[in-house]
Amino acid sequence: MGPSAAAETCIQSDHNNWSVDKAWKEDWFKKEVSNQFLITDPAICQPGLNLERKDWTLLNRFRTGHGLCAATLPDWGIRDDPFCACGSKQTMLHIINECPLTKFPGGLHALHAAEHDSVTWLRKLSIC
Repeated sequence: MGPSAAAETCIQSDHNNWSVDKAWKEDWFKKEVSNQFLITDPAICQPGLNLERKDWTLLNRFRTGHGLCAATLPDWGIRDDPFCACGSKQTMLHIINECPLTKFPGGLHALHAAEHDSVTWLRKLSIC
């Protein structure tokens, strides 16, 4: 077998064993991602995918820890202080895990499941 035939065989072999799902999973678990523990398989649809867009968006803001809350608004000149009505710095994690006014029972793990109680909580939530 000549050099080009050997290279072609090698390429075909690699192609036949390669899987986008496998590559995605390997890449996902190599990275440090905020709240990565929530996603056990990045190749499957996450709970809540069928929610209305505004609910899905807010849910994902909590999942990533990045959203419109008092702690981020001063950076954009929208608000002067980063504090919650309870007096603590209002981060996305504070809202869901710590705040006596808004804390969600079960915290982020329970919210991630996007069950009825989670969606009801998201819809009633008034932050900033």
